[in-house]
Amino acid sequence: MRRDGSLQPARPPRGLILASGEDLPRGQSLAARLLSVPVKPGDVRFDALTRCQADAADGLCAGSMAGYVRWLAGRYESAVAGLAAERGALRDAAGLDAGHKRTPNAIADFGLGVRYLLRFAVDVGAISAAERERLWREAWDALRTVGVEQERHIAASDPVSRFLALLGSSIASGAAHIASADGDRPATPQAWGWREEPGRNGPEWRATGRRVGWIDGENLYLDPDSALGVVQALGTQTGEPLAVSARTLRSRLHERGLLASTDPARETLTVRRTLDGAQRSVLHMISGALFGEFVGFNPTFRQVEKPAPTSKNASISSENGEIVGFVGSPTMDAIDGENNNSESKVGDAYEPPHAAPLDAGALSFDFGANAKAARESEAL
Repeated sequence: MRRDGSLQPARPPRGLILASGEDLPRGQSLAARLLSVPVKPGDVRFDALTRCQADAADGLCAGSMAGYVRWLAGRYESAVAGLAAERGALRDAAGLDAGHKRTPNAIADFGLGVRYLLRFAVDVGAISAAERERLWREAWDALRTVGVEQERHIAASDPVSRFLALLGSSIASGAAHIASADGDRPATPQAWGWREEPGRNGPEWRATGRRVGWIDGENLYLDPDSALGVVQALGTQTGEPLAVSARTLRSRLHERGLLASTDPARETLTVRRTLDGAQRSVLHMISGALFGEFVGFNPTFRQVEKPAPTSKNASISSENGEIVGFVGSPTMDAIDGENNNSESKVGDAYEPPHAAPLDAGALSFDFGANAKAARESEAL
């Protein structure tokens, strides 16, 4: 935004940052802006990696990118015109609408990259149309699987879920307790941080740790500062303190529907209640929310089902008999049409966009395990 309030033109990044690390960045907001791909021992084929490194040293990667950029330049206007529709279709096909809104967009963006690369490969004769479909299915299934894992990672970083989990752990470990509305032990003291210990007149229930709230039937009233202090202390000990302020946490609890009531008259998310003989400003929740019995506490994900790549699922084109789509698995042609043709359906024959032709001999490469050497030509 400029000083006068007008918007500056968009400056999208010209590339992506690919980074590796031993641990994931903390914080839900940051996690949602990344696409994390866990790599386990055995996932990397070092023999294939060695060949790829040798190909890169021979200029194969640079030559392939040069050819791809030249190919895309001849289709730039038509590609840009249909990019938003393509992205939207892929985003919807990702099937990740139950989680964070950024994840489907990230999956769609990577899907677009794979899609256009495969179109280029077919145009220059590096792969066949059948190979393009096989590679697309493998890539798209992999991206959707990564999307599901991404949602789980983001959910684990959710400050609301983290707050409730740490508070529950603090109560269970004896670092905090909940009292009844009159300050005495609740009906089920063992569930709220009370311990039975020997006393002068027999066993006695004693509170452990810091008092963080009160319970009255199904109503749980949390002291905001005390509860957050206990949670932050445990979070710091485990190396993952909450990355949000007290005000933001209250807003998130309210957005998730975890606050049973608020105070519209005072325009606050806390309510006033007389507890333990004094009027207090507290967060009013349902007691079951602390143990995951509330729908807002345990977000669910729609699992991605991978279709079995069998001939029963194949959709055959009546024109040339090529496999161009799989029922139940989004393919390039099923999700969208070329040149922004939104009426393309499953089974439509693939037709690459028409533009300035690129000599197929200008670049030759193989997307399989064994890459061919790049051939330079006058076209590049």
